Amino acid sequence: MSAAPRLSAVIPCFNGERTLPRQLDALLAQDSDVLREIVVADNMSTDGTKAVIEAYADRDERVRYIFAGRGQGPVFAQNDGVRASTGDYVMLCGADDEVQPGWAAAFAAKFREGADIVACTIVRTAESGEVLEEISALSDAAWPGRFTVGGGQAGFARSVFDSLGGLDETFAGAAEDVDFFYRAQLAGHRVVFAPEARFSYYSRPTGREIMHQRMGWGLSRTQLYAKFRSQGMPRRSRFLAPIVLATNTVKLILAARDESRRNAAYAGIGTNLGLIRGSVRYRCWYL
Repeated sequence: MSAAPRLSAVIPCFNGERTLPRQLDALLAQDSDVLREIVVADNMSTDGTKAVIEAYADRDERVRYIFAGRGQGPVFAQNDGVRASTGDYVMLCGADDEVQPGWAAAFAAKFREGADIVACTIVRTAESGEVLEEISALSDAAWPGRFTVGGGQAGFARSVFDSLGGLDETFAGAAEDVDFFYRAQLAGHRVVFAPEARFSYYSRPTGREIMHQRMGWGLSRTQLYAKFRSQGMPRRSRFLAPIVLATNTVKLILAARDESRRNAAYAGIGTNLGLIRGSVRYRCWYL
């Protein structure tokens, strides 16, 4: 039987004092023969993040603190964290997410079989702990034949990272992970799905925070299209965004007393405002 692959978890973190302990506790509960290292890349936090990380590092040598101060944004912390890590395989984790039991072992099993990119199940969860949605399959809806994979959802062989030159730091706000995995697939790497590996993705606690986050997503999705349209990424319907924006505005008004429906409407409005903003910034129509 082959030796267990050496995995490193990398957490880009900005002001994660409140949520980071939940993720670190979950990671430290994973099989230590598999998950050998947890690198937390502090992206110039202004709260007590550094003290939290150092307290965990004092208790468990697997936890490492690095300062990622080259630029503000998760992509800088991700690149610095991966380069500081030592594992043959790297898992990108969110400072406000929570991996579930067996997560690392499920990834390791796929890597042992020869996979160089592995994605897992996303469990969208409210701050209250209520499960909102389970995403247990890969999707190529945005680009048929190319799976859309996020960083907190996936791990990869270090050789993939090195061959691609890391994550593209022009994506300073969001979608740097999606871009990375698109480039990996274009280079011939296959994405393998590990349904048994699961993590809880916690939604933002307020509608305004959800809308702000989704605006960044929409903006970055347009940047993706501007970058990859020459390689076959299709355009969205130019009439879709105004219709969806109007529909979600109506839903927001009608759902004033229903928090989950109201937050879903905020998400839709934010995404489409971001798409409109991105279409102007990147001079391409992706609505």
